[in-house]
Amino acid sequence: MNVQQFGAYLKSLREAKGLTLTQLGDRIGYSNPYLSQIETGKKKNMPSPELLEKLVEPLGVEYADLMAAAGYRKLADTHKYRQAFQDLLDILGIDLDGIVQALPGIPRAALKRLEKEYRPFFGDDFEITPDTLQALLQQDPPKVEIYKLIGQLENMAEQFRTIGADAEKTDTQTLEHLYDIGKSLQYVSGLHYNGHLLTDQDRERILGMLKLLFPQYEEQAND
Repeated sequence: MNVQQFGAYLKSLREAKGLTLTQLGDRIGYSNPYLSQIETGKKKNMPSPELLEKLVEPLGVEYADLMAAAGYRKLADTHKYRQAFQDLLDILGIDLDGIVQALPGIPRAALKRLEKEYRPFFGDDFEITPDTLQALLQQDPPKVEIYKLIGQLENMAEQFRTIGADAEKTDTQTLEHLYDIGKSLQYVSGLHYNGHLLTDQDRERILGMLKLLFPQYEEQAND
């Protein structure tokens, strides 16, 4: 579509909803003259994605459809993919926001491993296009491809849960080691004294001195 055709398209959507330009402008925060210039094709450029997003609710149209009609095809495809992906997450009952919020507690090495394992899923070589996803979601029963995708999502969610649990366990053990001098000397790497890195022999000497200084603490204390 060119700007004139797109303007006529917007006008048809508005009239189908029984809205005047003034009523539409009041709902989205734009003036009557500005919207009139868009509908009559007097604007040189297409409306911005931000304006199109505001038109979605009052005109009763899909955001991706407006974006595609305005020539923002890459953004439209991205939006379709995200919406289809969210629809699948809802079907599976996966709380992706909750998973993302838990990411700071996951070790970096574990995240790199996860990223490598699921790179084909997140990368450009993703096997199912946004349009195909939307079509699959409308099938009853769904085509076989959607089961493959659901399997990928379920595996991803399980991997996140496993890594999160391992991270929590690791963090707990690390705290225990930090609060216990003996365990720190045995398990925590990179300990220094006055800027000097402690060697294994240094650690053994310190442990020996602690045993001499605190013989009463040789037995494990009860929690």
